[in-house]
Formats: sequence, C-alpha cells, structure tokens
Amino acid sequence: VSVPTPIIDSVPMREVHIGSEGAKCALATDGRPWCWGRLDAYQGGDYPTTNWPREPLPFPSAQRFRTIGTGFHTTCGTELN
Repeated sequence: VSVPTPIIDSVPMREVHIGSEGAKCALATDGRPWCWGRLDAYQGGDYPTTNWPREPLPFPSAQRFRTIGTGFHTTCGTELN
C-alpha cells in the first residue's frame, strides 16, 4: 500500500529518490519537489549549494511534477502540464 508520509513540516510525500552521489529528492502530493543532501551540481533546482542541507528544501520554482528521479548529478521530472 502506498501512503503519503510526512518528511518535513507535515508535507505529505508520494515519492522519495536517492541519487548515487548523495542527492535526495522527494515529491510532495501537490507535485512540488523537495531536495536535500548533495546538491552541489544543481540537483535540487536552480540553486547550487556546497553546504549539504540535512533538511529538505523546496524546489525554487512554481513548477509541479507528476514524477521525479534522482541519479548521478541529476534530478529529472515529468511536469504535470
């Protein structure tokens, strides 16, 4: 059974992905990605960070996604529109 689970601030998530280099992204039930971990190659959106965040950060865009996937220095998604 697939049940949305809160990861941060009671935001229910429907998918969680872990990339091979430490980036992690979760997709909220509203379609907004949240990312944390190794985000130094823009894996979490338009902002790179050398400070590996331990807490999920919301994707810095109004885009919403149907699905996402996190890999080697990449995070890709299929938009809802």
